[in-house]
Amino acid sequence: MNFSAYNILSALVPGFTILFLLFHFKYLDFSETLVIPYTAVAFVVGYFVNTLSSWVEDILHFTWNGKPSDALLNGKSIWKVRFYNSETARNELIKESKKETPSNDELFQIAQRYSSTNDKVNDLLSNYAFSRVILLTIVICLVIILTNDHTNYKLIIPCVALFLIAWLRCKQMGYYYVREVLSQYLNKHQSKNNPKEG
Repeated sequence: MNFSAYNILSALVPGFTILFLLFHFKYLDFSETLVIPYTAVAFVVGYFVNTLSSWVEDILHFTWNGKPSDALLNGKSIWKVRFYNSETARNELIKESKKETPSNDELFQIAQRYSSTNDKVNDLLSNYAFSRVILLTIVICLVIILTNDHTNYKLIIPCVALFLIAWLRCKQMGYYYVREVLSQYLNKHQSKNNPKEG
């Protein structure tokens, strides 16, 4: 089994962050002799945080006023992420779907088939997934802090600020990923329909 940098970071970063808070609030006693077992525990904790972060994606979409794929296919953009070819992409995808009224999910799945092997798309997908993990880690940390010391504003205020930044960054990464998928689709679709003459 080969572990990518994403696999390792997306597990160890949240795992160690949560373990640190558990040590801080004396749920666990730290011992230098248990560094290797702590690393294993951090990896397992991070693995489950990673899993939960994918399960709460619908909640994230709700807080973002919908899916990034719906927004970009419908011609809507957000701060820092613009897509100027939404109408062209949508029309071409509808033709390819061979349905009168395909859903945006169906259209986006068609576009994904064209970009599934693209390195930039896969990197953006990993970054988006990692952003979700970081966001959920901050939420879990906030819950631990508020449960144990709801008057500790030196911890609460930075965590709330980090949550807002992570929420916005996660949204942007979702839009960056969708934009790249649609851009790759248009590039490959146009190349297929207009091959260069030799």
